[in-house]
Amino acid sequence: MKSVYTIADQLAPLQSPNSDMAFAYIYDGGGKLAEGANYIDSIEQTPDGPKRNVRWNFDGESKATFKAEEIQPVQLKPLFATGEALTYDQLAERITKAKTTARPDISLGFGDFRRIWLSKEFQDENSTHPVSTLKARRDALYEFRGWLRSVKPLLCIKKNGKTLFMDKERCSPEKQARLLDALG
Repeated sequence: MKSVYTIADQLAPLQSPNSDMAFAYIYDGGGKLAEGANYIDSIEQTPDGPKRNVRWNFDGESKATFKAEEIQPVQLKPLFATGEALTYDQLAERITKAKTTARPDISLGFGDFRRIWLSKEFQDENSTHPVSTLKARRDALYEFRGWLRSVKPLLCIKKNGKTLFMDKERCSPEKQARLLDALG
């Protein structure tokens, strides 16, 4: 009988960190799900109300292989952690500066992958390890999404063939009036 490695929680799949971990193991490493019922998203009706259960079952015999070149987490983490407002060009420049480094491929079973994925200590001590890099990329993506949510949309005013973008929260009423007058 083949061994199966299972992870489960009660969160919606798009909110669950287990989904991120499963994605990285399968997509980046080529890991395999168990045969049969390998992904189960269920809602159980209980006396306390509905209870969600999301379960991923991995082939306990297979190993995933993580490729040798990945973006280094040390260079990704500072991109969005400062909370500063960046222009698109500044953001593109920071991402472009991220280097790649060559290292040997690493094959891991899901248990070892999970241990590394969940260990902040291991990731800090082994920042160029492929799983540490995957986790840093995922963390950077979350920070980036948070940064995007924090950026307030600008007010766009079009008048007489001219366009004005204004941050109403940072622009005094007097300055707003001057800018609108300048549009004609």
